[in-house]
Amino acid sequence: MKIFGIMTVTLDPLFLVLNVYIAMAVLMAVLWGLHLRVRNASIADVGFCVGLIAAVLWYAQHASGESARKLLLVVMVLPNGIWPPIARLLRLQRRETPEG
Repeated sequence: MKIFGIMTVTLDPLFLVLNVYIAMAVLMAVLWGLHLRVRNASIADVGFCVGLIAAVLWYAQHASGESARKLLLVVMVLPNGIWPPIARLLRLQRRETPEG
């Protein structure tokens, strides 16, 4: 299968989901440790959103199925994954706390 002219390998969906689960668990553990050092819990929120976007893009590239369905998956998740980091940056510019 080719996506944007790049040859991809189709893998078992369960294998893909387990890989994403393990990668996100490791990412969250690292972000939790970083949060304890800098005393800023919003790092974990933003990191989770960025990890979610990366996981969905990776899954869509490697999963089997119709391209339209994979595109729909990306379109549904992308706005929900992008908005929290953008909102956090806007709050930082206005020097507001995460609570409001």
